[in-house]
Amino acid sequence: MKDMNFIASINERDIGLLILEELTVSDEFRDWFSARLFGCTVYNAAGGAWHSVVAGDNRESDLLFIFLSQSGERIAILIENKIDAPPQPQQAQGYRNRGEQGEVDGFWDSFKTCLVAGTLFSVFTPNRAVRSRS
Repeated sequence: MKDMNFIASINERDIGLLILEELTVSDEFRDWFSARLFGCTVYNAAGGAWHSVVAGDNRESDLLFIFLSQSGERIAILIENKIDAPPQPQQAQGYRNRGEQGEVDGFWDSFKTCLVAGTLFSVFTPNRAVRSRS
């Protein structure tokens, strides 16, 4: 038993659920995560976090995190979790479209999209420097 791996493999759903759990239960994580995307502290209070959110375009956002900023703005972060699956055609644009539609529908005031991926994934993507986009 000592020679067995503690975890045989990790997939995207595992990482997604771990991030979802932290966004749900930890103010410290929510503050850290949003500050990484915005470059400064913006988080004030949680609005909610959801997994596998399907929008009107029938495309899925892996995770959606909504919070109230220090300025009182409702901000959404639409998160794509990439561990081993290749990017889908127009996937980044789909996330942006869903973010814009959420503004139109009044679900949030502004948004960012976010890619959570390992180092190997970024080697194979054309624009490695992009970590978040508003």
